[in-house]
Amino acid sequence: MQPDKGTQEAFFKGIREWSDDMRMEKLLGPLPPNRDIDTDHWDNAMKFWERVILSSCRHFETMVVTEEDLKARFTRKEIVPMCLEGVLVRP
Repeated sequence: MQPDKGTQEAFFKGIREWSDDMRMEKLLGPLPPNRDIDTDHWDNAMKFWERVILSSCRHFETMVVTEEDLKARFTRKEIVPMCLEGVLVRP
């Protein structure tokens, strides 16, 4: 079950990157297939998604989420995050 729109808007207001189109375009895109290709982007994306996923679970009071749940939760301007699988299965 998805949270109501007002609750979602309140959550996303607390994420400073969410209103930055250029930043979010990169964060919603795919991760490089190997961290060594672009370590700065890889590390920044991982830190962002770890922080935001944990924060969203607290905010929406969910202990278990699937990749599909997170894709639905974090779709922004009709752009579905393409990096979540890499974030969730990170070694």
